[in-house]
Amino acid sequence: MREMLQVSPLLGYEPEVGRWLWAMQEVRRRTVGLVQGLDLQQNFPSRVAAWFPFEMADATGRLTRVLSVPLAEHLSRLERSRAIFLEVFRGLSLAEWRRPRSPANVDYAVTPEWVVFHLLEHEAGHAFQISTMKSRAARSFGG
Repeated sequence: MREMLQVSPLLGYEPEVGRWLWAMQEVRRRTVGLVQGLDLQQNFPSRVAAWFPFEMADATGRLTRVLSVPLAEHLSRLERSRAIFLEVFRGLSLAEWRRPRSPANVDYAVTPEWVVFHLLEHEAGHAFQISTMKSRAARSFGG
């Protein structure tokens, strides 16, 4: 029997919104699968900030390396923050999904639909980076 590859909207959301959120979850599933077994951070809402005790980057813009935290803790953080993200979108109408908002101190407007696309774009890019690093390591170290 052939595997069926299709988009299935997440239940409990406007169907079109649910399709995009399904895609986010699917990319996250891939990312989590890629980092399994590996030893590997923007301003967050106050209820989330405590989960991210490290500065994202230093004064020169170099990203902070977090080497002393177990992978399971990072994965738990991803899971908890995604649950809050999905909670925010539950019950969102299609009109609200496409209504532009103007964040403070910027000269552009953005819709929730575009934000989800942008997050998908980022996570897919990170999944590619992780996959590439794992492949290189396997070639270099024979694992």
